[in-house]
Amino acid sequence: MNWNNILTFFISASAITGAFVYIGKRIVDKSLDIALEKYKSTLALELETHKKQLDKVLVEHQIKFGKLHQDRLDVIKLIHNKLYDLEKALRHLTTISQKEERDLERENYAINELENLKDLLEINQIYFNEEVCNRIEDTVNEGERFLSEMISIKNRETRIKEKFEKYNKEFANSSAQSKPIFNDWIGEDTVIPFNDWVCLELEVRMKIKKARFEMTNEFRKLIGVD
Repeated sequence: MNWNNILTFFISASAITGAFVYIGKRIVDKSLDIALEKYKSTLALELETHKKQLDKVLVEHQIKFGKLHQDRLDVIKLIHNKLYDLEKALRHLTTISQKEERDLERENYAINELENLKDLLEINQIYFNEEVCNRIEDTVNEGERFLSEMISIKNRETRIKEKFEKYNKEFANSSAQSKPIFNDWIGEDTVIPFNDWVCLELEVRMKIKKARFEMTNEFRKLIGVD
């Protein structure tokens, strides 16, 4: 037995096997590198696509909510202006310096401003929380109360005036001593309507103006300037 030949055979076989293993490993490594690079390239492409989609969504979001914010600012401005218009209408309605009989023009002006504010709030209440809506509604309710009381005062004054004319006719030929006191004759204090009118005018100037200022502060908070 020639041990040299046997040893040479095993060494050659081992070398060939090692060569195949090495070559195979290199092929596998290369394939893995190619696959990894392909995966990385695909992943980078997907990430870029997702990034573009996300950027598009963000831009759409900014446009959408930017417009929503601008719409809200426009509505706030409208409601603030309408609150001021209502305040002016109620001041005009309750001012003492006007004719005694009912002034339908002033009443209609106040009614229109009340209705305009109610409609504006009803249409745009989606922009405000419940507290803000309730406070505006409270202001409208106060305006309606002022309007109702002012009409009542004017009606009482008209009734008193008519009774005074009747009183003068009935006691036209009576002496001053025989005439009954007018307030006693009609069973009503003629000063009360005037006093109520003064109180109502002061209440309008204080309450409605205060309510408008409160809403102004609330609106400032909503738009982040307070």
